[in-house]
Amino acid sequence: MDNKFLNQEYLELHYFFNDNSHSMDAIIYNKNIAEILKVIGIIADSFKIEVNIEIEPVEEGGLISWLKIITKSPKENSVLSAIIITLATSYFVNTPSEMILKIFDHYITSELYQEEVKNKKLDNETKQINNEIKKLELEELKFKIENKRIELLQKNDTLKENIDVKNSVSNFYKNSDKYNKIDKIGFQIYNFKKEARTEEFIVDKSLFKNYIVTNEKLEPLIENNVIIEIVSPVLKKGANYTWKVLINGNRANVRMESNKFKSLIQAGTIEFKNGSKVICELETKRRYDAKGEIKVSSYNILTVYKYIIDSKIIDIEEEKSV
Repeated sequence: MDNKFLNQEYLELHYFFNDNSHSMDAIIYNKNIAEILKVIGIIADSFKIEVNIEIEPVEEGGLISWLKIITKSPKENSVLSAIIITLATSYFVNTPSEMILKIFDHYITSELYQEEVKNKKLDNETKQINNEIKKLELEELKFKIENKRIELLQKNDTLKENIDVKNSVSNFYKNSDKYNKIDKIGFQIYNFKKEARTEEFIVDKSLFKNYIVTNEKLEPLIENNVIIEIVSPVLKKGANYTWKVLINGNRANVRMESNKFKSLIQAGTIEFKNGSKVICELETKRRYDAKGEIKVSSYNILTVYKYIIDSKIIDIEEEKSV
């Protein structure tokens, strides 16, 4: 078998239409493919691996298209193309973790078998058979495999709650839900020979809403030791302390919530002017817009740790331990 094929898998995307046609709106089709590619990219990045994704000719039967996922390091990552495509599929169809482990175990078992064959071949060639050493090596390999299984489940738990993954899945089903002729969508995984690796997972249109994020409240993002340059402060007593600032070089409005820092300004304890900087704890509030994309709704400075003016650094409050 040519090893160059072992690092690739296929995802079949199958649209079922209510008018028995075999075509669909190109804009919706391409938008949906883009969302699937985003999810695959996020998963590949989490494994620190590069992938190529190719699309193969569309087939009829409603409308069927194939995405071929190819990892770039076949020797080290022959399992990962299967894992990546399985994880991606699971987020679009809510498949259980057992399916992910089944795919993982299938590939790992194959690698374990190949390792045994390789060891036996080496033994026969060198005529130096040492069963005890080989047994220990295989036990160590099995231990590594079990650790990989645990790591995979932990990674899956993290990825399925990833905001960008949830957002892409939501956009996919939001696009599809608006397209009247779609009845259901199927996902199926195939190996490099295009032999079915799984059953076809069907999502009926009545279930699309379960995947769509509708005004889901996003948890605020809290960051420590953020450097913010004050561009236009409001120093009037009773003002709401919303200032124009630069965050990572980008203009923004930020609300000062640190009572201690505000009181120091009002009392004149510290000099305050444009171009000064604060090192702070920053809260970023976010929301989904009408397109399902994540947008920043507001910035709030919760705590000021240090104040920098004319290269002079003034301690305000102790930094929080992480």
